[in-house]
Amino acid sequence: MMMLGFGGIFLNSCEKNELDTPIVTASVDKEVSIQNNALHFQSADVFFDISKQLAEMSKEEKDQWEQQLGFTSMRTELNSIFEQLENVETESEMNNLITANSDLIQIIDETIVPIIESDAYASIVNREGIFYVENVIHKIDGQKIASIENGSIEAVTKVLKSNETPTIEGINIVEYNVTNDLKGVCGTSKTAWYNTSNRKCDFKMNTYIYYCSGCCGNTYEQVEVESKIWNYKKSWGKWKSYKTSATMKNRAYTVSVPIVTAFNGVNSVFHYEDVTHYLPTESTTSDWSTMTRTNFIGNQVQNAGIATPSFSRVKGEATNRGIGNNWADILCGSW
Repeated sequence: MMMLGFGGIFLNSCEKNELDTPIVTASVDKEVSIQNNALHFQSADVFFDISKQLAEMSKEEKDQWEQQLGFTSMRTELNSIFEQLENVETESEMNNLITANSDLIQIIDETIVPIIESDAYASIVNREGIFYVENVIHKIDGQKIASIENGSIEAVTKVLKSNETPTIEGINIVEYNVTNDLKGVCGTSKTAWYNTSNRKCDFKMNTYIYYCSGCCGNTYEQVEVESKIWNYKKSWGKWKSYKTSATMKNRAYTVSVPIVTAFNGVNSVFHYEDVTHYLPTESTTSDWSTMTRTNFIGNQVQNAGIATPSFSRVKGEATNRGIGNNWADILCGSW
């Protein structure tokens, strides 16, 4: 197994605000390898560091990074599927492509969407949803991510598919994407869209629990927020992705996140604080089917599960070239 350095790619920060520390160039001592066609991170620190740096990369930089490693992510697989969907010429060709890729895409409300929405996870897992941290197997499936120490992919897959409480020792399951619409908060996600007769801009702002586990039963969690645009055109009664320019503006949110104050030798000691981010206007650098911006907020919590992160308020606007001077508008809470 050949070890490959993460250095050599200089990152252009695509999200900055007054609460974020500027991203610096990737460190040459942070390493990741390829194991069974999946990424293997040397430690939880490397996993989070690389995930955060990938979040700051453009699509082109992510593509270059994967090529250097000899790795194909779920993100790349999805982009290839979306591009093929854009170029199909018949309804039967479109339906066959959807069927052939039913492990990655699905149809919801006549719209073809990825099963795994999170771009952060899609950027580090392979097509099967697998990655490793300290030899611990991780698999993402739907809204859940599972990990198993000293176990097999087959075992963790079976547990995820069964929807039952795991009985195998060493398996952890985290629902990273929880639907939460409690009274007094804006929930874990907000969506908006604008469409003409044959063009649409879908816009979503979502909170996630970003999770991994390492050796010896250690687990790590942090709050992640993603803003994402999907660009669609209508063909044969289905909204399928197409490449165009897109823009997000006036994005901001407040989320209660863990702030770690100590480590007691077993787990992190922390409390929750409201954190507000005001994000800059962002536009695609070229025509593409999706546009995603990611923020990791609060602190990593070790060996203590964190509460489902929810927006207490959130806002933002999104558009693409196809819908003209119109905007999909998210607005929840008092601003």
